[in-house]
Amino acid sequence: MSADMKARLEALIETSKDNTTELDKISTRIAGIQSKIEPSYMDPENQAQLTQLLQISDVVAHRVLQQRILEAIAFGDMYRRFETVEEAHLKTFRWILDDDVYEDDSEKQDAKKLFTNWLASGSGIFHISGKLGAGKSTLMKFLCEHDRTEKLLRQWAGKKPTALIH
Repeated sequence: MSADMKARLEALIETSKDNTTELDKISTRIAGIQSKIEPSYMDPENQAQLTQLLQISDVVAHRVLQQRILEAIAFGDMYRRFETVEEAHLKTFRWILDDDVYEDDSEKQDAKKLFTNWLASGSGIFHISGKLGAGKSTLMKFLCEHDRTEKLLRQWAGKKPTALIH
């Protein structure tokens, strides 16, 4: 992992800690408002505004929960392994993501189609296996750093945010 990428990720984590505190405050305030309001006494316009505010509360709660999960699984050396994996040779794994790569190997073409379809619209786990030293970690690093991976994941996520950092 490059120093720039590591610095951006650390900055993101720091920013999210500040956001978590603010989101907690907002969520607490909205919960207080919810407990004191009786919608049956409101005109339709105010009810619509309250409904919109309550939806924001759900979004805030979801973001706070996401941040807490990320903080819980983070640890100091979590990028050490990624950083020790060698960069793939320029052409080694292009076949799995690049459309302009002509490949006579039908097995690779089938694997490419399965993988890119899974990234763009799949569910569950895509299992990659191989012998020791076969290049699984190098492939993962290549995929993490390739722009097309993020593009396909954004297609899969739709309007939901993605968190692939490269």
